[in-house]
Amino acid sequence: MFLLVKYKKILLLFIVILCITLGIYFNQLWPKQNSLPFERLEREHINKITAIYSIYPHYELSQNECDELIELLSNIVIFEKDTTWGKEPYVGVYCEMFYIEYTNGQTIDISGSPPFFFINDVAYKTNYDPCHKVSDFYWDIVNTKIRPLEQ
Repeated sequence: MFLLVKYKKILLLFIVILCITLGIYFNQLWPKQNSLPFERLEREHINKITAIYSIYPHYELSQNECDELIELLSNIVIFEKDTTWGKEPYVGVYCEMFYIEYTNGQTIDISGSPPFFFINDVAYKTNYDPCHKVSDFYWDIVNTKIRPLEQ
């Protein structure tokens, strides 16, 4: 009887350790909810950032503008993917604002239209304020650097 109790305790301990180990393993495999996708974005990993607006010529951000955008992006927190995007009409949502070209050749397009943040045309729910700051930065670039080119 004593031996059976001892084995139950060992088996229970083994199951607890196995569950913790599997939890850590699977946490590494799937994207984390409430993640900061640009938390480790650094200027030396970026070849260039380009602002896109309609049919106008693309505008390549200056180094200072890149640094400012990187700072704004570091505060973006994304939550779950938004499954309603594309099924409901969202007025004023602009899906392509910036293209980021990394030094390794990888490119991504991003956009911030609260309450959504887009990464490669995938909508994620996000906090309003940081996303709105990225959007404001974009429209400032459009109004001061891109649109004046039409005149």
